[in-house]
Amino acid sequence: MKRLIPTRPSLGILALVAVLALVGCASKAAPPTPNPIPSVRPAPVTPAATTAVTSGPSSTRPLPVPLPTSGTWRRLPPAPILAGMYQAVWTGTEMLVHRANGRTGRGSANAAYNPATTTWRRLPSSPYPVKSGEGGTQIVWDGTELLTFGVMNAALDPAIGRWRPLTAPPVPAASVVLWTGTRVLIWGGGCCGDARAEGAAYDPATDRWTVLPRSPLAGRHAEGVWTGAEMVIVGGQTADGVAFADAAAYNPATGSWRKLPPLPAPRYAATLTWTGREVLVVGGKRSAESVPYADGYAYDPARDRWRRLPAMESGRSRHIAVWTGHHLLVWGGRTQSSPLTDPVAPPHGLVLDPATGRWTALPKAPIRARTGAFGVWTGTDMLIWGGAGITEPFPQYLDGAGYRP
Repeated sequence: MKRLIPTRPSLGILALVAVLALVGCASKAAPPTPNPIPSVRPAPVTPAATTAVTSGPSSTRPLPVPLPTSGTWRRLPPAPILAGMYQAVWTGTEMLVHRANGRTGRGSANAAYNPATTTWRRLPSSPYPVKSGEGGTQIVWDGTELLTFGVMNAALDPAIGRWRPLTAPPVPAASVVLWTGTRVLIWGGGCCGDARAEGAAYDPATDRWTVLPRSPLAGRHAEGVWTGAEMVIVGGQTADGVAFADAAAYNPATGSWRKLPPLPAPRYAATLTWTGREVLVVGGKRSAESVPYADGYAYDPARDRWRRLPAMESGRSRHIAVWTGHHLLVWGGRTQSSPLTDPVAPPHGLVLDPATGRWTALPKAPIRARTGAFGVWTGTDMLIWGGAGITEPFPQYLDGAGYRP
């Protein structure tokens, strides 16, 4: 019998989940016809800043970037863990990093960083078996425990250093994994050539999964965000790389889905960030061969409409985005000047003021630029950790840095 635990209070979601999956072929789906989307009034910085942003990266003119905004970086101390690809969540006081030991078939590597004391502490390895690494690991913080699904289904209470087993999800290798305050919502994704359209809700107090009603979206690997009332899913791609422009939202209170107005063009590998009023969709790509998008869009659930955001200085995909309460901080990822050039790391991060649409450069970070890193907002700082290099041999990084605006 599995242990029952009381319902946990929500400390919010500040983990952006990354799913490492081996994908094959799936059926193609045609994206919907784009709809016109109004533009946000750009900041009157220079005449170039007022250039209209179109839906494609080839016609998006980069904006001039003002001098770096005020703020300071600091390196994080070395973490007491071994090399590998990790994921991270913010608990309210610590950043937890986790990696299942897929090669050993058992256990995990875990550590916690406390920015108040600038120290790491080791966390115990899981005693439970690890399945094949295909499909990756999905993690989420529920207010009390680190919940891990996929190659290992277990929960860690970092306060007492104790693990417990969890029931495996009915949707393997989900690409969207969110905490609502009372439940975990998962949707889409799939392993080994799958592109699923199913979802499920998990109650940690009862260790039970409930299958969600069928969504209006085709199967895909997508990004999603929790708004406080709905799980919003935008764009994404099939297992064979066909991108989508459509979007939908699931309301767990009513148990129902609703279709949202689509983006003007398909995109995937973008970041979705909830500001408390809008969902910001920034960057991403149309296809594996395309140049990353430099523009973005903001969705207002109350008005059920999108507005266009001005372009960054260059396109980005698979980057970090965190919301500070007033601004969007973007860092890392990859960019390309044309489909014929190799991808490179952007030289610095950016900050967006959604009210004015103005992008400003951040000071250069004290760590190497990278993709696949994790970023969390602590309430005062953006913490960045882990990730990998942009080009071969794709080194894996175990370092990190903190930025305070």
